[in-house]
Amino acid sequence: MSISLQHAVKYVTVALFLLVGAMLTMPQPAAADFDIPPGGVELEGFAWGGYTDPVTGGLEGIGWISMNCSNTDTCGTSDYKVELDTSGNLTGYAWSSNVGWISFNPAGADSRSGAGVEAASARATEGSFSDNLNFGGWARVCSVAANPATCSGGMHSNAGGWDGWIALSGTAAGGYGITMTPTGAANEPNNYAWGGLIVAGWIDFSPNGTTPVTYSEIPAPPQVTFNCPDTSSAIGVDVTCTYTVDDATSCQLTNDQGEPTSSPSASGNSLTVSPATSTTYTLVCTNAEGPSTPADELIEIVLPVAPNPVVDFTVPDIVRSGRAADVGITVTSAGGSTCSLFGPGLTGTPEATFTVPADGSYTDTFQTANLTNRTNIAIECTVVNGSPYRQAAEIEVTGTMQEI
Repeated sequence: MSISLQHAVKYVTVALFLLVGAMLTMPQPAAADFDIPPGGVELEGFAWGGYTDPVTGGLEGIGWISMNCSNTDTCGTSDYKVELDTSGNLTGYAWSSNVGWISFNPAGADSRSGAGVEAASARATEGSFSDNLNFGGWARVCSVAANPATCSGGMHSNAGGWDGWIALSGTAAGGYGITMTPTGAANEPNNYAWGGLIVAGWIDFSPNGTTPVTYSEIPAPPQVTFNCPDTSSAIGVDVTCTYTVDDATSCQLTNDQGEPTSSPSASGNSLTVSPATSTTYTLVCTNAEGPSTPADELIEIVLPVAPNPVVDFTVPDIVRSGRAADVGITVTSAGGSTCSLFGPGLTGTPEATFTVPADGSYTDTFQTANLTNRTNIAIECTVVNGSPYRQAAEIEVTGTMQEI
């Protein structure tokens, strides 16, 4: 394909536009939802950067630009492609046999300026994957960069005055840009990128006589969302988790507590677990492209806090010196308790420790040792999933009466 005198006139128009200083740098718009599939998109086909010199009549420019090694069945020896990620950013390299690698996310693109050209690496600016995508920003021919290996820096000393930058859309010469659909770049009069007056010129993404630049979905592992309740208020009870999965052939559920694994449905819906302790569950689904990113959900066992026990603690107010005191105890506990009595003749004896059944009560009478001084008698209970509880009572001791 050649671009005729009509396009050569465009070059002159662009040159004049630049000379009068009408350089406008567009601000980068906020991120948009381009409906890009989860695995991203890869470009295919060819662009053409050649034109007929209006003076010599010779073919000039950078020639054919391949967007994907699959175009020429060279992926086994040179695996390259230009890809579009889910945020709309173009990445990777295209190849020209005349000028070499062309980077679509070159260093320094965010500091470039041009007539209506976005100061950013090449990217989608509006539209959606399933309809039309418009592109803007900058790509670059790496061989003319000061550092060709990293496609960075200023102009190479052997570049002949060309810095290699390619604008995908701008306002010069009446406006130009790249519009692409899943079936190919739009074949419109202004559907070009601009590579500058030296070497590149206009770059056609829908040239006649070959496959235009198009894009297709990159197959990807499944996408999984997984949600479980944050807590469970009981041990070993069923807890329902929900999940969704896209394009899976199988799923596997594991956990960090050694519970048996399971194989939930690959179509997604819900699953049931029964954690005996705080447990992290991991869901992974697989298809021909491999496993999904593991999705983790922690279910914490948070048992209800038990109330304090109800204690009926009966001791005599006064006993005579040298005599024992009867201590009456009735304990009711909603969550079960282990209780101990403390006092002379009680502390440390097995008989003074007892267990209150859950949702039940315990009643008994204990006897102290013979008392000679004022004495404190106490009861302490440890409540299951609750706070320790303590209650005390005082017994006054009087002297022994003697006959006169």
